[in-house]
Amino acid sequence: MKSMTGYGNSEYQNELFRVSVEIKSYNNRYLDIQVNSPSYLSVFEQEIKNLIKAQVTRGRIDVNIHIKQFESNLDIIVDKQVVSKLLTAYKTIAEIAGLDENPALSHFLGNEDAIKLVKNIDAEIYHQAVIEQIQSAMEPFCQTREHDGQMTFEDIIRNLHKFEQSFAIVCEQADSLEAKLHDNLTERFQQLLGDGYDEGRILQEVGVMLNKYTVNEEIQRIRSHLNQFKGVMEKEAAAGKKLDFICQELNREINTTASKSVIAEINQAVVLMKDSLENIREQLRNIE
Repeated sequence: MKSMTGYGNSEYQNELFRVSVEIKSYNNRYLDIQVNSPSYLSVFEQEIKNLIKAQVTRGRIDVNIHIKQFESNLDIIVDKQVVSKLLTAYKTIAEIAGLDENPALSHFLGNEDAIKLVKNIDAEIYHQAVIEQIQSAMEPFCQTREHDGQMTFEDIIRNLHKFEQSFAIVCEQADSLEAKLHDNLTERFQQLLGDGYDEGRILQEVGVMLNKYTVNEEIQRIRSHLNQFKGVMEKEAAAGKKLDFICQELNREINTTASKSVIAEINQAVVLMKDSLENIREQLRNIE
């Protein structure tokens, strides 16, 4: 079982550049990978996402990639044709205006068409370094997810144990439902009729009430869902969605049990079951 929250980072440096990678994840219903990097690294984005998808199935994943270049990658290009035309234009203006001066160097440096700054970046020189640092950062990232997932697993087990303790009370009390209904009806008939009541009539009423208040079917379904829940926890790594669905089914059966029960002990146990189940569902929101 893995948590959806994790963190990992890695860094590499050579004489030309430094690559820093940071991977963070948060709870999310689906897998959502966001790669934040310089635009020239966008050609590697799908490859980066595929590396993460191979190890992660759910969560919001933020991948932050920073490049620090130690040598300038700017090329300065002078457009000779534009400079020549500017020079002619400045001389013409000076002649028309009757000015005896030549254009200054600043007149040309300030013109964006005359001098252009072009970034000369070959993304391929960063490819191996970026991919290797992604892989390195994934190691601590996955370790933190597994560590947090183990803690969540243990907490779910504790709450599951509490749930089963309360469920055992429901099962025990449900087995005595017929006897309790018989005793309650017998007591009422005696209060109304004394000893002249009809035992057959009591048994008939007990049968009607059993059909209305018995929770045996709900107990069987809860037991089945519990077994399924344990099986998924033991066998499946990315089980968050499936476990949450099973919890929904358990909650439905618990609510039905509460609505049908006429035994105080069952009602009290159901409250404890709902509390444990809610704690479990809260933890499931954090796992993959």
